[in-house]
Amino acid sequence: MRLLACLALAGAPLTPLAAQDRTIGWPSVTVDAVLDANGQLHVRERQVVRFTGDWNGGQRRFDVRAYQWVTLDSLLRLDTASGAWIHLQSGSTAAVDGYEWRNQRVRWRSRRESDPPFAATRLTYALHYTYGGMLQPGDSAVVLNHDFGFADREAAIDTFRVHLVVDPAWATPPGFTGDYVRTAVAPGEGFVVRVPLRWTRGGRAPGIYYGASRTERLAIAVFLLAGLLVVVGLLLQHETAIGRFAPLVPLADINPAWIEANVLVHLPEVVGAAWDDETGAPEVAATLARLVAEGKLASKVVTEKLLVFKWSVLHLRLEVERDTLREHERALVDALFRHDETETDTQKVRERYRKTGFDPAARIRDDLRRRVERLAPRGAPTPTWPHWVTAALVVLGVACLVTGITRHVNDLIVLFFVPFVGIPVTIITLLNATRWRATIVRPLPWMSRFLILVGIVAAFLLAALTDRLGVPMPRMEALTWTGLALLILALTHAACLQARGTQSPERMALRKRLASAREWFRAELRREKPALQDAWYPYLIALGLGPDVDKWFKAFAGVATSGTMSAASWSSGRSSGISGADGASSGGSGWTGFGGGGGFAGGGAGATFASAVGGMASTMSAPSSSSSGGSSSGGGSSGGGGGGGW
Repeated sequence: MRLLACLALAGAPLTPLAAQDRTIGWPSVTVDAVLDANGQLHVRERQVVRFTGDWNGGQRRFDVRAYQWVTLDSLLRLDTASGAWIHLQSGSTAAVDGYEWRNQRVRWRSRRESDPPFAATRLTYALHYTYGGMLQPGDSAVVLNHDFGFADREAAIDTFRVHLVVDPAWATPPGFTGDYVRTAVAPGEGFVVRVPLRWTRGGRAPGIYYGASRTERLAIAVFLLAGLLVVVGLLLQHETAIGRFAPLVPLADINPAWIEANVLVHLPEVVGAAWDDETGAPEVAATLARLVAEGKLASKVVTEKLLVFKWSVLHLRLEVERDTLREHERALVDALFRHDETETDTQKVRERYRKTGFDPAARIRDDLRRRVERLAPRGAPTPTWPHWVTAALVVLGVACLVTGITRHVNDLIVLFFVPFVGIPVTIITLLNATRWRATIVRPLPWMSRFLILVGIVAAFLLAALTDRLGVPMPRMEALTWTGLALLILALTHAACLQARGTQSPERMALRKRLASAREWFRAELRREKPALQDAWYPYLIALGLGPDVDKWFKAFAGVATSGTMSAASWSSGRSSGISGADGASSGGSGWTGFGGGGGFAGGGAGATFASAVGGMASTMSAPSSSSSGGSSSGGGSSGGGGGGGW
């Protein structure tokens, strides 16, 4: 052991210095700065740097904001032997006393790689540079709020001195000397000097980018707010005129007699198409349910099972001649049954359309649209001129942005805002506006769905224009602010235009009555003994209440018919009494919960007609033909940056 210890001690002096930890420090930093009459800050920064280890040299990084700039005028090194200052050569760091200036950072070489490492070596450098745009406009004075330090460094500065000289064109506060000193400035800390100044020569002070004045920004804010109120107000006025915000019929005023007079006089699929202003799977399911109820079709539901997975398959049998069917009934039957067959089921339909796809709603849509139109005309289409208003706002907004950026290139910062915020907000807003157009129940709360995002963006811009954000905002041209305001107005106008109802007051009143009936149906389905009739089941399906029926059945009637059947008997309902618009009786046998499927599921236990008919009524897509292929300083000050070795 003694021998090993001796060998270790003997080898210690042979450890190369390059393998030791590198350290760097600043015994002192001295800054002499002059603020001239043009608002430019000329700085002579002298750094005494202490290197230990195999450092190549030093570096200094400058932080500048969008409307500021900095230029490096010269870089010098003090020759300690002669006391003379040696100018370093710009362009390359390949040789000692060469430097590179790139992206607001200067890097210089102090040692060749073949030279011995530094050993607490002190080198003194002087950096001469000029800042522009450092002065910030205030409410009543101009402010120099500048960080003369470089916080992003690895070691402390033992002593930091700043001597600031201000041109007489700028009035300084009483007692201003321009001398500042601090000791033991830790890494991560800068050296911020804040001096309020007043321009003494009349007019606007030079060297300051003011951007849009407070008056201009307030005017833009008022314009934006007024425009938003007008656009949204016009939408509210139009929707009020067509009856969008009219209240529904109170539930207390609705009873079975009201339902018979306002709902059962129409075919259930027509009720569904009129209520939500579209034709889809619920209307197809309602048509099939009604045909079964009228005895034109017979049905049964079979529960298929594979391991733990179960699903319902609807079987249908045609009971009448096709020529006796209504137009949309015939179109749907021809689509579900082959011309020479009278029986079909969900699996046969899917196999038949496996390659081409199948949209059963498309087979009945035109006829249902005509039937709804006869009940209540839709009304005149939206005129085309409002679309030109949106286009004009977009064109003017883009023109203002381009002009503003041309006048002040640093306004390019808005290009990060417009695509990354504007595009997602536009897509979501227009989609929600489209959904709102079909809204009948509680339209005002749902209106916030499509206005919330554009409202947040507009509120953010208004707060920025009125200095209410609480954080420093970029100073931009008035035209740039105006362009942003116009684009927000364009989006709001497009959203309100997309949400604008196209129905006549008569159509809206019809939809309101049907929506009132739907709300009454939903309320009754929460009761153990609802005031409903089994014959109304297709209407519940058409109004999208199939899941509510199943919930009622599970809650109040499921025990009596629980279990799972692999097959069910054929069921038809000629005595159901569904009439629609053709005059048959609408009476029924009371409410039984339909055996979990409206009385259309045969034995019905566990396999509901609602889920089975929903599977047949849903759209089946065709196979796809496409293929797949392969650190800044704090305090809101200017300046700052970093420094050290490399």
